[in-house]
Amino acid sequence: MIDLTDAAIREPAAWTAHELRADPSWAQQWSAGEIAEMHDLIVDGDAGRASLLEARLDELAQGLETERGLYVIGGMPIGEWSEAQVTRLALWMGRRLGTPRGQNRQGDLVTMVRDVGADYVRDPQARGYMSSAELQPHTDGCDVTGLLCLAQARSGGATRIASSLAIFNHIREHEPELLEPLLLGLPFYVRDADGAGGRLIERPLPVYFEEAGFISACFNAKSVEVGAQMRGVPLSPLERSAVDRVAALANDPEFCVELTLAPGQLLLFSNWTSFHSRTEFVDHDDPARKRCLLRLWIHSNYERPLPAWMAASARGGLGPQAERNAS
Repeated sequence: MIDLTDAAIREPAAWTAHELRADPSWAQQWSAGEIAEMHDLIVDGDAGRASLLEARLDELAQGLETERGLYVIGGMPIGEWSEAQVTRLALWMGRRLGTPRGQNRQGDLVTMVRDVGADYVRDPQARGYMSSAELQPHTDGCDVTGLLCLAQARSGGATRIASSLAIFNHIREHEPELLEPLLLGLPFYVRDADGAGGRLIERPLPVYFEEAGFISACFNAKSVEVGAQMRGVPLSPLERSAVDRVAALANDPEFCVELTLAPGQLLLFSNWTSFHSRTEFVDHDDPARKRCLLRLWIHSNYERPLPAWMAASARGGLGPQAERNAS
């Protein structure tokens, strides 16, 4: 259990929206030299001349753990390359940030985030990335998520990022009674990444947990709701208040920034120190122009200390490799 007599979290990742907007370090551009190396990697498959990219990616991986916990890097000329070429480049970059992990039962290392008609609002099994619906604040099951924009929606589809650590500080100071269910744990239903089934985890899952002096977070309001239904016991009034308050703060302009990614922008964020969500979007009629983000799940080279039970669950990924690691 986290010692609530300790002082508030002072990590750089415990930022408010005002503090983040005042800090230009997290919004970056690829240099001309780095883009030239990308072109060489895609066209020639030459990784021997990618020293600039490798150095930048190592800085980003380290900063995701030691700095604000997110970066947006723009300027990638994806219009010059095919989707298959961009995918190969993204995987190469993911392997410099850490180890890409499987995102579905097949163990696929790359997911294309597109609306394929899933009913995320009504279907408890549906995955949000397969719909155009608004997505509530949540974390992914990995150290770092990477989202590379390939095409924008006609309208909407902004990504919201909030510091889960700043939200912890706020609740601890102003509404400490809500911390008990967030620390003791809540029912949690894990959906398969392809939207085909899932399971209720055996024990309540804490939203906030500590290891070696580092506080981290894991949250998904829909997974808690479905977990309570599968358990057959509704959330208590205090549990309900805690879940609703975390979700509300994660969408509060005081704590979140809203980013409408443009084609060629790469968003990287730590799932242990941030919550992310998405606004509803309206897509183009032309299938070739529909909103599409390439997603990576990464086991980072710079591991945040985690309890053994969480590290084993989050860092193995999904699919055959994760099953072999667990056996």
